[in-house]
Amino acid sequence: MKYLPLVLRNLGRNPTRTLLTVAAVALAIALIALLRTLPDGMQRMLNEFASNTRIGVFSEAGMSYPLPYAHLRKVAALEGVEAVASWTWVGGTHDPDRGVRFPSFAIEAEGLAGVWPDWAIRPEARADFARHRNGAIVGVATMTREGWQVGDLVTLVSTALPLSLELQIVGTIDQPGMPLLFVRREYLDQALQAQGSSLDWAGTLWIRARDPLVVPALQREIEALFRHSEASAVAQTEKGYLGRVFGFLEDFLTLILVVTALVAVCVVFIASNTASLAIRERGGELAVLRAIGFPRRTLLGLLVAETTLLAAVAGVLGVGVALGLTGVLRASSFATRFPPLGAFTVDGEIVLASLGLALGLGVVTGLAPAVQAIRRAPAQMLRELD
Repeated sequence: MKYLPLVLRNLGRNPTRTLLTVAAVALAIALIALLRTLPDGMQRMLNEFASNTRIGVFSEAGMSYPLPYAHLRKVAALEGVEAVASWTWVGGTHDPDRGVRFPSFAIEAEGLAGVWPDWAIRPEARADFARHRNGAIVGVATMTREGWQVGDLVTLVSTALPLSLELQIVGTIDQPGMPLLFVRREYLDQALQAQGSSLDWAGTLWIRARDPLVVPALQREIEALFRHSEASAVAQTEKGYLGRVFGFLEDFLTLILVVTALVAVCVVFIASNTASLAIRERGGELAVLRAIGFPRRTLLGLLVAETTLLAAVAGVLGVGVALGLTGVLRASSFATRFPPLGAFTVDGEIVLASLGLALGLGVVTGLAPAVQAIRRAPAQMLRELD
C-alpha cells in the first residue's frame, strides 16, 4: 500500500489518455456482460414460459408441412391425454397493404380451454368464443397495437388461404406481450367449404398431459401413431417445441459468443499498446529507479499495478453500465409489452466473470511491456534517451 500514491500519480500523468483507456475498456466489459446474458436469458425464458405437461406435434418434414386432422381424435384417445387442440395457420391481416402484423391461428374452442387453462382468458370470453361461430380471441399486445376493443368487428384477410373472415372480438388473452389471434376452426372450415374446399389438415397438434411423468411415454406413442400415416410426426415438449421454433437463434448465440471473445482480444491489444507506450515514455525514470537500487520485482509490481488498477476501475464502470441498461430495459414500457426481455439479466455470475476478466486484462496488458522494460540495463535505457 505504501506505493499506492506513486501508482495513482503515474496514472494521473496523462489524464486524457487514462480516461480514454478506462472508457474503452469499460465499454468493452459492458458489451461482454450484456452479450453474456443472451444464452442464459434464452434458457430462463424457455423455462419460465413453457409448460411441463404440454406437447407439440408437428410434421417431421418441418413445421410448414400439414398433419392429417383425423389423427386429432386418435391422439385424444391415448391414455394420459387430458385435452387436445390443433393450430392451423391463417396468416390473417386486416390491412393487406401493411401485410401480416400478428400471428393468427384457427383452433377448436374446447381445445383452447382444455390445453391452455393457465392462459389469462376470462371465463366469459372463453364461453363467448365457444358460442359465437365468428368469435375471435386476441392477445393484448395486438389489441393495443391495432387499437381494437372487445366487441369490434374485424375483417381478416388470409394470406395463406383464398378467403376473408368477418370476425367479432369476444375476448382477450390478458398476458403482457401476447400477440396471438385465434379464430374458430369450425368457422374457417365452413368458409372453405363454401368455396368447394375443406379443412382436413392441421399445422400443429397440441396435447396437455394429465401428469408430467407420462409425457415421455406419450411422446413415443404419438410418434408411433403417425409413423405409418401419410405424414410422420415429431412430438416435443412445449420447451422443446419453442426451442425448435427459435432454433435459428442457436447459431446466432454461437456467433455472439465468438464476437464476445474477439472483443476481449481486441481490448487486450488496445490496452497493451497503451501500456507499452506509457512505459516507454518513462524509460528514463525506470533507469534512475533501477540505478538507485529499486529491485526489478518492485518495479514490475508497480507497472502491473497501474494497468490492473486502471482495468479494475474500467471493469466496475462497465458492469455498472450493463446493470443500468438491463435495469432500464426491464422497467421500460417495451419490456411490459414483451416480457421475455425480463429474462435477460446481468446476474452475480456474470458480474464476477466480467470483473475477473477486467482484472485479467489488466495483468496481461501490463505484464508484457513491464517485463520487457525491467529486463533492459539502466545504462542502455539512459543512452536511448540521449
